[in-house]
Amino acid sequence: MPNLVGIGLSQVPTNGMLGGLAYQDPEHASIKNLDLKNLSQINSEIADTAVDVFVYDTRKDSDGGAWRKRTQHTSWYNEILNTSIRGSRKEFPAVAVIVAENTSITIYDGDDPDLPMWMVFNTVNGMINTNSNNLSSVSMLNGILVWTSFRSGIISFIPETAELLEAGYAYGLRYGLVNRNISGGWNVVTGRQIINNTCNDVAMTVLPNAPIDSATGLPIPTIAVATNGGTSVIKDDGTVVDFNDALGSTRPVSTVAIRGNDIVHWNVNNGTLQQFFDALNETSDSTNDVKYNYTAGGGHSTCENVSPLLRNSGNGPYYLAVRDSKSIAAAAQSGMSVFVDGIDRSFSTNTRTISDSRVAYVTSDYNTGWMHGDIKGAFMSDTDTTDAVAAYSDGFSNNNKGWSFADNGSSGISGGNLVIEQNSNARATDSDALNGVATGTKLTFTLTVSGSGNGNLLLDDDGAGAGVGGNTNYGLINATGSYTFTANKTASNRLRFVRSTGSNNYDVNFLNITTEYDRSVNNKGLQVFGTVTKSAVATGADLVAYSGFSGSNFLKHLYNSELAPGTAAYSVSCWFKTGTSSGDQYIFDRNGGGSGSRNLLLIMNTSAGGGSDSKFQFWHRDNFGNVTDIQITDKTITDNVWHQVVALNDGSTYKVYVDGEVSSVTSSQIRNVISDNDPPMFIGIRHTEGSTFMTGSMALFRYSKSAPSPEQIKKMYEDEKCLFHENAKATLYGSSDAVTALAFDDTTNLLHVGTSAGRSEFQGLSRINNTTDAVTTAISASNGLVAEQ
Repeated sequence: MPNLVGIGLSQVPTNGMLGGLAYQDPEHASIKNLDLKNLSQINSEIADTAVDVFVYDTRKDSDGGAWRKRTQHTSWYNEILNTSIRGSRKEFPAVAVIVAENTSITIYDGDDPDLPMWMVFNTVNGMINTNSNNLSSVSMLNGILVWTSFRSGIISFIPETAELLEAGYAYGLRYGLVNRNISGGWNVVTGRQIINNTCNDVAMTVLPNAPIDSATGLPIPTIAVATNGGTSVIKDDGTVVDFNDALGSTRPVSTVAIRGNDIVHWNVNNGTLQQFFDALNETSDSTNDVKYNYTAGGGHSTCENVSPLLRNSGNGPYYLAVRDSKSIAAAAQSGMSVFVDGIDRSFSTNTRTISDSRVAYVTSDYNTGWMHGDIKGAFMSDTDTTDAVAAYSDGFSNNNKGWSFADNGSSGISGGNLVIEQNSNARATDSDALNGVATGTKLTFTLTVSGSGNGNLLLDDDGAGAGVGGNTNYGLINATGSYTFTANKTASNRLRFVRSTGSNNYDVNFLNITTEYDRSVNNKGLQVFGTVTKSAVATGADLVAYSGFSGSNFLKHLYNSELAPGTAAYSVSCWFKTGTSSGDQYIFDRNGGGSGSRNLLLIMNTSAGGGSDSKFQFWHRDNFGNVTDIQITDKTITDNVWHQVVALNDGSTYKVYVDGEVSSVTSSQIRNVISDNDPPMFIGIRHTEGSTFMTGSMALFRYSKSAPSPEQIKKMYEDEKCLFHENAKATLYGSSDAVTALAFDDTTNLLHVGTSAGRSEFQGLSRINNTTDAVTTAISASNGLVAEQ
């Protein structure tokens, strides 16, 4: 049942306060602290069928809610009180909690801590006419109530008018809200129409310089209605403009949000968030959408915005919450994505051309921090303190793992590769590969495949045989790549490659099973060598630090052509803590070896140039031996305190930022660092795997083929540093990633995220509070008052 919780603005929120109500009455300015949790404990009329809740704070209306004081002439102000459809108060509440159930809308008086019923609209007859369909959403602004179901309805309290909009028809009604539950009175009018009859969600705003409604004396709101054919924007000039991707009739839109002049909606069948730039200023229908990328299948090349949505196949619908005109949160079964737009808003349809936005993923067990632009890897973002240990690693230099082969000709382990020949039933098996790997564990296979083979390999992990049971078909894996699956050990510990199709040989020259994931859209995990220690970044904190690096304990990312920048823009960002300056401490190194090798490294160094125990070195060498070496001496870095470092090439200059501030040393000598000898990326150690390694701790390592601006870097630092405080919480509360509701309070700047475990409150990227009552349907929040179902 719907819950009402909240905090007064003058109070500091605590977990103990959440679940109760501490609310300042706007009429009498008195603080009332009451232990009220469930609306059903206050009003028995509220049922479990609530489909949406909305906290309507009239103080945020254009006139601050003054319209409430000039409605004494209306029929609803003067109707009989204390009935089944009307409470005991005449005046519209300063704060109302509006609850939409399947067949009714009830407005509750939020000025009264007992939250009594103020007014009821039923759908059987009267103003809310849903054609026997259930309601889906409700919103209110400037005295205008909007609801969605079969058609969308607009009810204005001041002039007591109502309007029904659907595809092909518009209806008008004016007979007073006192008759809101009486049938009849609707007339077909010549007017605006929406794109589809089935309406799923609504969002409202008042634009600057919106025209004044002569009937209300208030600016006219702009209304966006999500339908099964796209989003219809009911503009403040009375016109309607429709937005979809040209396939609206087959791609329903389930949720919609307005941010600034843009609209964002979730396109169900297309599986993407679609943003329409400057939509509220459009004068004609548009299919000119910007699609966010997504993780299912590794992303999509025809999405215009490279910032990827956290999404697995089948996820949705996505809940949306606007944080400000440049930022939005979206969440569903896989967790939450928080987006911030960049400066560049121009794009080319079906090309990935917007690259300066950023996104952060938050789930129940990791928080990526900000991933900028064309992100290619996000590591060290977990909350599990179990040390990183290679579960299985085989370079095939010999057959010490005990691989066996069948129907495979004369091949097996050959030339340092696991070779699977062209025979149609060829397979290679390790009977004990999954020993010690728990069922349900997500594992990452990193494979480098050489040769000219084409076709399909099956990764068979359940022991049932080819084409049976839990076989996992990853499709074409005849090139270097990483593939993630979930271990299923119901039958055995066996793991095997099984040829499915193809005519040539498959040469697999490395196989690694690890739980150190790449949390970006690329999903290319890290190899673990030895044991890397994982512990909380601070006492009681969620986020985990990686330490204990040595010549035999480190992390490695196999060659990935996507990491090769040449002279193009790229950036790396990481948090680190060290208390010593002895020797070189490598944060990362990319080197393939040989005279034509390249190095991309960022170190704290005492030997290069000498003279300082606190020094960064951002070092590039092309395959001709030409070097650009930036040495940073104006930053304190060996104080055993967590620092953020961002090193980048913005396309013209190498720069290093520490704790959001750029160093005094830069270089415009960009080296053409090419992909020589297929260089891997070493994290926490030099490529030689010797004595030069990180002696401190690291967390939140990210690699992007784009460079953030100084303003973006500063904001990234300010948001992420809170994750490194004592007792800092970084994840969704509980063990479930599935988000059931989402809301942003623009007064408190808190993002409310509901799951089956409760409601998490986020300030920036940090969870500052949580409740423990499950959220199943909806959340609405305004000025510290939170209503949830």
